[in-house]
Amino acid sequence: MATISCKHPVKADHPYLYELLVSELTDFVVFLTDPNGCIASWNPGVQRILGYTEEEWIGQSAEILFTPEDRSQDQAQKEMKTALRDGRAADVRWHMRKDGSRFYVEGTMVALRDNGHLLGFSKVMRDVTERQKRELELQDAVAYAESIINAMREPLLVLDAELRVRSANRSFYQMFQVSPETIKNQFLYELGHGQWNISPLRALLENVLPRQAAVEDFKVEHQFPHVGRKTMLFNARKLWREGNHTELILLVMEDITERHEAEQERERLTRELKLSNEDLTQFAHMAAHDLQSPLRGVASFAQLLSRRAGTKLDSQEQEWIGYIVDNARRMGELAQLPQLKR
Repeated sequence: MATISCKHPVKADHPYLYELLVSELTDFVVFLTDPNGCIASWNPGVQRILGYTEEEWIGQSAEILFTPEDRSQDQAQKEMKTALRDGRAADVRWHMRKDGSRFYVEGTMVALRDNGHLLGFSKVMRDVTERQKRELELQDAVAYAESIINAMREPLLVLDAELRVRSANRSFYQMFQVSPETIKNQFLYELGHGQWNISPLRALLENVLPRQAAVEDFKVEHQFPHVGRKTMLFNARKLWREGNHTELILLVMEDITERHEAEQERERLTRELKLSNEDLTQFAHMAAHDLQSPLRGVASFAQLLSRRAGTKLDSQEQEWIGYIVDNARRMGELAQLPQLKR
């Protein structure tokens, strides 16, 4: 590559170069003020961004740029005082155009001195309204998402690709009795002195989730210090952020400890009921078997008594013996039912 010769450079203080530079900065508002803040210069950016012609602009106080709220708090004077003290002052705020509309500015005011004597101030401003709107919209979206997350009953963790905690919701802090300061940016498996170093959870995050975008109802049982034994269903989902090309992991936990315990209790009662029914059935069979012989004996003896007594029994006594025989037969039939159902 050829070396550029700078034997005869144009002097940097050439007035025409400065005027040309300022006139080409149409995306910036560039102007000078005197020590009192009265505007002394103009560039095309003033008209394009603010709407002022050169005649309308020069001679005005720089305060016309500030909103009524900022003028009531003397922000223009405070800005000049900061520039006098520090040499420059940042100007990042809402300002006013000629038509009264507002726009968001990133700018700088510089105190201009010659051998310590204040000549005035220079100011450069750039309209970043659209960017500010996008940032505010993003902030609103983040705040909205956080409000939804914090309203969730289920504990939630947001992890980065290295499994470090980026954030958590209120339910997580409450259930596991931790604070944001103790878990943020911490490696998941090191939280709470290793209480989250759970083999099934590691299998979910290291083996299952890398192969698919989401996992639902992954059951984990674990004994947590200060909380006790918990049975939880983990739902995990990977999120790709296009803006900075990073990956996040949403980890939602549903505490099903009570439901799990209720299911175990129901299964235990079902088993006990089944055993009780089996014992009752067995008892009924035994009782039915044991009743057959006495009932047959009652019926037989009643019939024998009726035959031997013959005419010695009146009609009512014969009817009573018939009742005995008939009821004994019926009871015998009932006693046979458990055996027939077996």
